[in-house]
Amino acid sequence: MPSTVIILHGPPGAGKYTIASKLASLASLRLFHNHLVVDSLLALFDFGSAPFLHYREKIWLELMGSAASEGTSFIFTFNPENSVSQDFIPNLEKTLRAHDATVIYVQVTCTDEALEDRMNSESRQRFKKLTSFAFFQELKAKGAFDFPALPCDLLIDSSAMSPDDAATKIFKFLKV
Repeated sequence: MPSTVIILHGPPGAGKYTIASKLASLASLRLFHNHLVVDSLLALFDFGSAPFLHYREKIWLELMGSAASEGTSFIFTFNPENSVSQDFIPNLEKTLRAHDATVIYVQVTCTDEALEDRMNSESRQRFKKLTSFAFFQELKAKGAFDFPALPCDLLIDSSAMSPDDAATKIFKFLKV
């Protein structure tokens, strides 16, 4: 049976991981959040270094392609930012569709006030995530999050609903 891949994308601190965790439980899906690979690579390479960039995308593509080939449905969290190749999303989609996977894009947004409140949370610190709102704003001003727009099958404003409500909304959307 072909897999379904839900790509939750949005800025750091928007709640992708929290929502994805709740959705994974609700829908009995596996969660492959981007920091599983990012944090592993940071043990050996500096963020943004040539080996880091090479292996991050290679591992993401190979693992997700392999899961899709097995018919495994999963959620992938993704922060579109300019250290990721602009070809990554087209390559990922091509890889997944080669295994007849259905790809669903869920964009997660929130207000700057919500981002500032969440940025230094314990869950963000557990993974090696961006934890300073001031640094986030500095990076954003420098274009670090400039990335071609991703498709959006469903839009979630995580500052307007709880993570449980967001997961339920996505789950209902998947059932349609």
